[in-house]
Amino acid sequence: MDYDVPLLAAIERGGSVRTFRFERPEGLDFRAGQYFLLRLDDRLVKPFSFSSSPSEEGYFEFTTRLSGSEFKTALSRLKTKDRVHVIGPNGKFTLNEAHSRVVFLAGGIGVTPFRSMCKWAADMSLDCDIALLWGVNSIEDAFFRDDFESMKAINPRLRTLYVPSKPPDNWTGPSGVIRLDILREHVPDYNQRVFYVCGPPKMVEAVGRMLAEANVTPDRLIKEQFG
Repeated sequence: MDYDVPLLAAIERGGSVRTFRFERPEGLDFRAGQYFLLRLDDRLVKPFSFSSSPSEEGYFEFTTRLSGSEFKTALSRLKTKDRVHVIGPNGKFTLNEAHSRVVFLAGGIGVTPFRSMCKWAADMSLDCDIALLWGVNSIEDAFFRDDFESMKAINPRLRTLYVPSKPPDNWTGPSGVIRLDILREHVPDYNQRVFYVCGPPKMVEAVGRMLAEANVTPDRLIKEQFG
């Protein structure tokens, strides 16, 4: 489906990350974790995951890093009430509610579909135990921290762990990249869970090798790459 929608707000998330909130038109029904195509003109078309949940009524959002590309520059110039075309929803990287225990492994901006899934699980009171491990450059880059803390307040079955590659001096948690020793320590029952992985291609490939080393079978692994 193709929708013409107005921008409601552009929300600063810190650094170059921004959330774009649009009016949600009637008929735009999506599943947590799916994506859509955003068309700014005939040349500028790009896919984005919903970072909002289907349970958030009246609007939908996506969150991205403004890289300075031609598309992102045009995106950054949008003003409130400017209209864009949205095509979708699309994608199979969605939360399977039959999975009672899952691990979400995110790299950088690849956390966006997990924000959608976690919000959906919280709002719908799903019987799903979620462990989210998010690899970031610095702890300031964990731009959804407040959102996740709010979700945890209503969903005690959501746990989060941030893994900065450049930790502050007073950091006491794990750092570097998401490794098998971190997984084993913080998710000791990982061999009984289903894994969802999303991030840059190299991160997804590295995590795939790590999980293979941990004897995680392919039927317990669901992947999405952000190019």
